[in-house]
Amino acid sequence: MSAVPFDSHAAVKRLTASGFDERQAEALVETLSARQGDLVTKADIHDMATKGDLAELRAATKADIVELRAATRADFAELRHEIGALENRFIKWMVALIVPLYAALIAVLLTLFNAA
Repeated sequence: MSAVPFDSHAAVKRLTASGFDERQAEALVETLSARQGDLVTKADIHDMATKGDLAELRAATKADIVELRAATRADFAELRHEIGALENRFIKWMVALIVPLYAALIAVLLTLFNAA
């Protein structure tokens, strides 16, 4: 927040002229001067968000969430498809490895039984 110019001497003079004794006037002006940094200026208010700004931001955020959900669903569908393709490749590799192993096992067993 911006500082607002404040003439403390003139304020003390005005307060004493209106009936405050000098000690009271100085204490009041000192208190006001200490709190001056808490004042809101027109420039501060100009930079604040309005209800319309917040509503616009809320609508944009909701639209972003809807878009992200759709993109996430599409990504998951693509992943499911890729996992299915990998499962098929895995099954083909397993069959390609197991069939020759079983054939070799049967050949070894036949030669053992024939030799006996």
